[in-house]
Amino acid sequence: MGDFLIRNAVRGDLNEVLRLARHLDSYNLPADRRRLYALLGDVERSFAGAPASRAREKYLFLLEDRKRGRVAGCSLVVAQHGTPGLPHLSLNVFEEKRRSRTLGRSVCHRCLRLHWTESGPTELGGLVLLPEYRGRPERLGHWLSYARLLFIAARRRRFRGRLLAEYLPAFARDGASPFWEYFGRKFTGLTYRDADRLSIDNKEFIIALFPHGTLYQDFFPKEVIRYLGRVGDPSLPAARLLHKVGFRYASQIEPFDGGPYYEAETDRVSTVRDSLIRRWATAADSPSTARLVLADRGRNVRALVTAATLRRGRLEIPGTAAHNLGLKIRERLWSVGWRN
Repeated sequence: MGDFLIRNAVRGDLNEVLRLARHLDSYNLPADRRRLYALLGDVERSFAGAPASRAREKYLFLLEDRKRGRVAGCSLVVAQHGTPGLPHLSLNVFEEKRRSRTLGRSVCHRCLRLHWTESGPTELGGLVLLPEYRGRPERLGHWLSYARLLFIAARRRRFRGRLLAEYLPAFARDGASPFWEYFGRKFTGLTYRDADRLSIDNKEFIIALFPHGTLYQDFFPKEVIRYLGRVGDPSLPAARLLHKVGFRYASQIEPFDGGPYYEAETDRVSTVRDSLIRRWATAADSPSTARLVLADRGRNVRALVTAATLRRGRLEIPGTAAHNLGLKIRERLWSVGWRN
């Protein structure tokens, strides 16, 4: 485990982050050098405790392969997705039941309705692990996903009462979004990619042009409906990780591609709820319990999985783990039990 470490990203990581972004190229982590440089500026200010604005408060974590001297993955926290001037958008999914006494017949319509809020949840996104690091016994994807939750526990006041995760649905074989081609493009005239990029800084065109009333899925083609609210195969591992700690389908989908939103109450997420803060000490013997530990020094955040023992109000860890975390005497650590 000592070969890997999670740390905060800085602007000097631009090339490595761009390399990771090319595996995802998402709204939160676009494969665009200019946008990523701006993101890393926001990230540096946020870790330092001085974000430019609530909308730009973001925290990007990198997984370092220390042995090979490279970045193997990343994960992101957006402190509030949905702020004044840049709302959080969703299509709420619900059912509308009707009954005819004349025919003695009932029907259940599957419906959608556009919703937006400027007081949105904290969002988890940007989870990327390079292919060659997947399936390893260390479960590195778990590290990336859960370390950011432990960080949320450490800076709980900075984050909202609900957490959101958006997952990409299955796309057509040509990579197109069937839902966007049938629905969003009809009203905006934009390609999926152009709309996605524009929406990073501007949501006005969606609220202005999308229908505001009830939309009936019954009128959508079957090849469109089959993708709505379903997690695509590439996103399933990430979805399973968050499901384990309490995330559930929120009956909402993303307005562009129809991918599902999963949510959880922040304080009920097990990694947040069960986290402990303790001063550390060097272990006198060999600890046998694995824990995820995090040191938060503002501009310098470090996390890893190590053997540990809770004893007499302190968290005892091996000296090598303390060295890798760069710990100082009497410093405090956030930690949570680790179960692969």
